[in-house]
Amino acid sequence: MLEIKVTLRISSTKYALQYFQQILGEPTTGFSIGDEFLSGKRQREFTLWALESSNLPSDDFDTHLAEILNFLDAKYLDISKLFSDYEMDLFCMFSSDNGQGGAVLSANTMKKISSYNLNLVFDVYVEN
Repeated sequence: MLEIKVTLRISSTKYALQYFQQILGEPTTGFSIGDEFLSGKRQREFTLWALESSNLPSDDFDTHLAEILNFLDAKYLDISKLFSDYEMDLFCMFSSDNGQGGAVLSANTMKKISSYNLNLVFDVYVEN
């Protein structure tokens, strides 16, 4: 079985998580610069606001990307106007329990991703 998840990641060394939440809403996951982790041994060096595609029954890569890109369509003007120091990408996770699987990235989706100047980061997990 192939599992796909796409996450819009927005990070900053300037803004706290609460500021992102006010503009973008609740993330799937996130943390603020200065937050402690590893049992208080370290502090976060940046803020992360991350929104994952939902647990869609589809293993169609474009469906997961479309969900995140639709969110971005609605919020991009707010992001570009209200944030001056941030980085944004699409983190794409593929996990296969049998060592096989694949995905298609359509030309239309590539154009849309390119229009936002987003990098795609791929993370692949294969179990045999």
